[in-house]
Amino acid sequence: MKGRKKFSRPVLAAGLAALLLAGGVAGFRGIRRAWRARLWQQSETLLQKGIEAIGEKRWREAEEDLRKSLEIRQGLLDPGHPGTVPVLHNLGLACAGLGRMPEAERIFRRTVVLLHRAAEDRGYCGAAARASLGSLNYEQDRSRRAEALHLRALFLLFRQPLEGGLAWMTLRDLARNFLGREEFRRAQSLLENGLVMMERRGARDDQERGKLLYLLGRACRRQEDWTRAERHHRDSLALMEKLADPPLEWLEKNCSALMEICEREGRSEEREAICLRGLAAVSKAKGEGHPETLAYLVTLADLQGKRNDLAGAARWLSQAVEVYRRSPGIPCERRGLFLSQLAVQHNRCGRYRLSRLAALHGLRAIPIRAKKRSPAW
Repeated sequence: MKGRKKFSRPVLAAGLAALLLAGGVAGFRGIRRAWRARLWQQSETLLQKGIEAIGEKRWREAEEDLRKSLEIRQGLLDPGHPGTVPVLHNLGLACAGLGRMPEAERIFRRTVVLLHRAAEDRGYCGAAARASLGSLNYEQDRSRRAEALHLRALFLLFRQPLEGGLAWMTLRDLARNFLGREEFRRAQSLLENGLVMMERRGARDDQERGKLLYLLGRACRRQEDWTRAERHHRDSLALMEKLADPPLEWLEKNCSALMEICEREGRSEEREAICLRGLAAVSKAKGEGHPETLAYLVTLADLQGKRNDLAGAARWLSQAVEVYRRSPGIPCERRGLFLSQLAVQHNRCGRYRLSRLAALHGLRAIPIRAKKRSPAW
């Protein structure tokens, strides 16, 4: 055809080779992107498994999953990239759960440094890292450093829409720090402001609200404001009883505090009613006959015995003995304590032979190490 340029064979070959090369490079990049996306998804899956294991306190399993996830991310991302922060933070929590506090502290500090370098330390992740580091310092009795970190975390959290219960957990840890240092007025002021903030922001976390109310009642008790203390403890107990899976440790603390207040004011019937509420809540959450009900059963027997109701005391004692027999996994210290209390109640009911047997078994249940440490031995 006239006017059409003709190319030589070498030029055509070179052009075809260039096209093939470009297609090969594009294909390689597509394969590489798909491979990286697959690895990232695998890292996310391991991270979620680790978080679930932390929630169920399976610390060693969580550590294994999180270390695998961190290894994958470090291979995909540049050194110092903030994308490793979620894995590092949860890995620090797992190490703290395993009791490796120095390693956990190093991981949390590394998290804060990474966020600071990426100019992302003023957000939620920076607040979470500081809150965890503050809790770690509190557990190691470094209360001043813990206070500074918790205050900084709260400042960052209240500057943005709240996510989950981290703000209330941080506030609770800071209040515990103040209570441990016997700064009761500061703790009371902090907790009251925190409860007001929960109402204003419409937070519906009844468990955290119940814990804050318990700590507020404890601060009032230490200042001998018994009326307000009783009101806060009753509100906290009522909130926790509504939960499907109540925190038994905090529920027991509320019951003990209320029984102490009632005993101080000589209200034995109210004290017994509170003990029955605690027993019903534990039975509902864990089932009847759970080892956690032992303390309530023995306390009820003690209250009935003090009122000279020996039949009622014997009834509660028989239930306690049945629970004890069906629970072989009770720790030695708790077995010894229960049997010593059982001996006292049998003696009060006039069952002297059973009292001697319970006391003998209680001595056998105490570990040898505890006997050597005790000055009575």
